[in-house]
Amino acid sequence: MDLDKYIEVATSKSKLFPAIQDIGYLIKPCRVIILPLLTSMILMGWELPKAKSYNFADRGQIKSIWLIFRIHIRNKNYLKYIKSFNLDGVTSGQIQLVKKILAPHNDMNFAIIVKECKASAFMFEWTRRVLEYHEIKQSLTVLGVKEIEDKITHYNMISKKMIAVFDKILANQEF
Repeated sequence: MDLDKYIEVATSKSKLFPAIQDIGYLIKPCRVIILPLLTSMILMGWELPKAKSYNFADRGQIKSIWLIFRIHIRNKNYLKYIKSFNLDGVTSGQIQLVKKILAPHNDMNFAIIVKECKASAFMFEWTRRVLEYHEIKQSLTVLGVKEIEDKITHYNMISKKMIAVFDKILANQEF
C-alpha cells in the first residue's frame, strides 16, 4: 500500500470518529491513539514545544504532550500538514525524534492500534513506511547510488551534446 492510501484510509469516516478532527476532542486517550498521530505529525513538520525534555516512556508525560498536540488535530492543522507533506523533506532530526518516541513502545503494532482507532492505526503504518523509506534511502546513499545516478545523468547530457556535434559535422560533410 502506498503512503497516499494510508492517509486516505486514516482520514476517512469511521463509526467511532466521523472525522479525524473528532479525535482531538478526546481528553485522555490511550497511548496507541496518541503516539501514531503525534509521530506522523512530527514527520510532517510539526515541532514539539522545546520547553522541557520529554520522557516518552512516561505515560503521564505522553498525556501532557497530548494536551498541547490535540488542538492541532481539532482545528484541522493535521489535514493541512498532510496536504503539504513532502517525503524528501523529512529531516534526520525528525526521524531520530520519532524513533526516540516509539522506542519504549515497541509492543505497538497495527493489530493492537486498529482495535482502538482506525485513523491512528493507519497513521502508525504510514509512519513506519516513511521511516522505512528513509532507512533505504540512507543505505543507498552510503552505497553511492546518488553519485552513480548523477554520473549517469551527466553521461546522458554529454552524449546528447556529442550526438548534436556529430550531427552538425555530418550535415556539413559532403560524401
